[in-house]
Amino acid sequence: YFDSPSIPLFVPVSIYFEEERTKRRLNDFEVPGGIKSIEDRINEVIEFLHNPDRKIFVLDAFGGFGKTHFLWRFSQKAIKTGLDREIWFIRDGIRDVREAIQDEIGARESAREKHKYIFVLDDADRAEDIKEILNCINKSGVDAKLIISLRTAGLSVLKETIDSVRCRELTVFTSIPQWSEDELRKLLRTIAQKEEIRDEDEIVKRYPNPFFIVEIGLNIRGRDDYDFQRIKEHILESLLNDTKKVLSGEQI
Repeated sequence: YFDSPSIPLFVPVSIYFEEERTKRRLNDFEVPGGIKSIEDRINEVIEFLHNPDRKIFVLDAFGGFGKTHFLWRFSQKAIKTGLDREIWFIRDGIRDVREAIQDEIGARESAREKHKYIFVLDDADRAEDIKEILNCINKSGVDAKLIISLRTAGLSVLKETIDSVRCRELTVFTSIPQWSEDELRKLLRTIAQKEEIRDEDEIVKRYPNPFFIVEIGLNIRGRDDYDFQRIKEHILESLLNDTKKVLSGEQI
């Protein structure tokens, strides 16, 4: 994507989701009429992009509530609407952020040609160099806005980091709320590819989490790679990560 390096920190939307195939499989779907909890956040980020006084957009949610789906939907919508900014996803940990800004982004800029960017960082609560990313966005001189998604458990720590680099006044915060039963029902039907599902009301009441609803819908549809053990391991890993973030926030 750039003249150098061979393994870039910044990648296009399509490449990011191709590499993160599990994320794409769980997020590449179209619910008829959209999901209000997600579409309202997309409208907020579009408004943010047109606000010259804000450079950082932070979206938090509980695990499985659609953070990555939001990023996928926003990217697709932005591309279709002809946004005047290029969208690049950050692959955290690939290389030093400051070097990447200089080699991959700065090398493209010249007096004659300037680009506008949207940099996107998913799972920011797990990023080890979030402070460097914020500093680079704020001080690099590149015309860029940063969209961050993270689990709610890590929000307090991120806010402290944002304050430490004096970016609070440049930042917009928003959250994905609890999905309504109607939204969960629509999601279940979409994933299962059925107009109606037996016991769907009981399903959405017992499992009011979009991640679970996607997994249940895929199983109803008859996928051949259903792995309940993998789901349990995913849940356990998420709980452990959230617990670590909460404890870390209490220690600061």
